[in-house]
Amino acid sequence: LEILEQIDHVDMVVVPVGGGGLISGILTAIKEKKPSVKVIGVEPDTANDTFLSLRQGEIVPIAGTQTIADGLRTSQPGDVTFPILQKYVDDLILVSEEEILQAQTFVLERMKQLIEPSSAVTVAAAMFDKLNSRDKNIACVLSGGNVDVNKWVI
Repeated sequence: LEILEQIDHVDMVVVPVGGGGLISGILTAIKEKKPSVKVIGVEPDTANDTFLSLRQGEIVPIAGTQTIADGLRTSQPGDVTFPILQKYVDDLILVSEEEILQAQTFVLERMKQLIEPSSAVTVAAAMFDKLNSRDKNIACVLSGGNVDVNKWVI
């Protein structure tokens, strides 16, 4: 709701996806208030349980995941959140580890903000033209700042 209140015209909201809690709340709020706004989920391509589940139409568990976006390391979408994604999400896209690192670095260098890799997935989706959104107003959800600097290789 804050996004809709603070941005006069938003075409798309891009949200990181782990178990689905954050995006489910955002989806419910936005789609009930302003259904014309697209809501796109983003997962690391190495932790793509929700992507696969949406394509199959049912929850698909995956084996242990490896990604720098540790907040998105889940083996399957949540039982409560998955039906909400099925009902409302406009698309779910994947980004690579390299794209995540480049987006995190871009935000640090250009915006002077330290974001965790799990939220950098949204910026990566925009930076690498995965949203089909030229000339659109996009809000990328940046959801946290937990960073293990020992794993961050630039």
